[in-house]
Amino acid sequence: MKNPVILQTDIGTDFDDNWALTMLLCQQNIDLKMVLVDTGNLRYRASVAAKVLNSFSRSDVEIGLGVGDDNGDWDYSLAGCVSDDDLKSYPGRFSENGVERLIEIVMSSCETVTIISIGPCSGIARALELEPRLAQKCRFSGMFGSIAFAHEGKPGAIAEYNVVCDIPAAQKVFSSPWQQALLTPLDSCGRVRLRGENFKKVFSSEKPYLKLLMQQYALWHEHIFNRPMPDFSSVLFDTVAVHLAQSTQFLEMKKMRLIVDDDGFTREDPSGMPFDVAVNWQNLAAFESYLVSVLIGK
Repeated sequence: MKNPVILQTDIGTDFDDNWALTMLLCQQNIDLKMVLVDTGNLRYRASVAAKVLNSFSRSDVEIGLGVGDDNGDWDYSLAGCVSDDDLKSYPGRFSENGVERLIEIVMSSCETVTIISIGPCSGIARALELEPRLAQKCRFSGMFGSIAFAHEGKPGAIAEYNVVCDIPAAQKVFSSPWQQALLTPLDSCGRVRLRGENFKKVFSSEKPYLKLLMQQYALWHEHIFNRPMPDFSSVLFDTVAVHLAQSTQFLEMKKMRLIVDDDGFTREDPSGMPFDVAVNWQNLAAFESYLVSVLIGK
């Protein structure tokens, strides 16, 4: 049986969300019910998601609008390669109120739904406020926080982006009684890149969805760094949350009780809810090879 999943994402800013959605759509044992887009210009983010879904011909996946506004200083790095037409032409279901639809999907499901959260979690927090029973019907797999290390193994905790963008929302999500809560902080996910033959296999693939991924990666890199795309990937933070939703293979896991403090730091605290935390890698190279095999379909 396929496992029902909802992906919550701020796709269209950092490019790792595109890698994660592509990875998720390559999983044969996943029944992706919805992509919920959060923060900033939601229709732009929905258009980016629609373009990826169309490259897989996956009109069975619903797109929903979460919580957002245009007042923040958001970077719409893929605006040059998507338009409203990508969303208007999407043949699948589209929900203006994605939060209510998320609640409906979860509460009507006979199976446990896994929520994979890879962006500021405003929409998930809103859903938890509207339906307090939601967490008890779900597993949660998130890319949040920094416990002992920051990006690419730099020692020391930081207030991580997905948390600090909406601290009250992160506090709500972290304090909710999920059936199971899995977390990849920067300690683990901040070290993932595809290089050498791994990147070459993805770059040279003839699969339409990987051609789109590489075209958009080139545009994103040019926009962010003002120079051509290199022969390696950006940091693929969010792919680890997708992986954790199904397996802890390759990772060193630790049971921790966590809170988010008012400064946006993710800390151990006896009062916190229990999380299964990916604190390090047992074999990062093996995960990167596995990720490539998933993406190219081998």
